[in-house]
Amino acid sequence: MSSWSIDPAGVLRILTRVETEQESLLRAAAGVGDAFETFAGATGTLLVGAAGDLSTALIENSALMVQANSRITACAAGASSATAAYVAGDEEMAATTISTALGCAATGDLGPLGLQP
Repeated sequence: MSSWSIDPAGVLRILTRVETEQESLLRAAAGVGDAFETFAGATGTLLVGAAGDLSTALIENSALMVQANSRITACAAGASSATAAYVAGDEEMAATTISTALGCAATGDLGPLGLQP
């Protein structure tokens, strides 16, 4: 008897929510960049130091945002593919897919999942 017990419809509901939240996160990140451009343009040379500090913080945090997005993508793709393998009766492939997805989430390299960042 299988030790797996996956509700494919439940996985789909969760992955749909994850996708919605990921899209919101990406829109928010884009909004921050747009707001900074407006801020920098409006302040001109008045707040050069503050604008530079803010720019540095945004650049540093944008790398974290890319990493977070890669992790979300890796885990969602892994859950989806593993569920498909489970439904097809291939628990070994499901386990391998989960392992691969966790590795991709840790490194940010989505290549082993056949994805690009």
